[in-house]
Amino acid sequence: MVWDEHKWINEIYEDLKKIVERCLDPLDDYLKCFDVYKDVLKIKPDEYIKKVETEEKPREVEAIRDEVLEF
Repeated sequence: MVWDEHKWINEIYEDLKKIVERCLDPLDDYLKCFDVYKDVLKIKPDEYIKKVETEEKPREVEAIRDEVLEF
């Protein structure tokens, strides 16, 4: 139930709600651009360093650089 004296508040709320909903689609599209980086963002630096340090044969700096640039 909306009182007539507060009707303007509900109208403003509905207008703002529509504007925000219209903005969500472009924002979702923009966020999808970063999907290719999800794997990189999930890397935990400490765990990755331990993995590299415990390898039997140390890798060359260039090999590690190439792996990073691969992402």
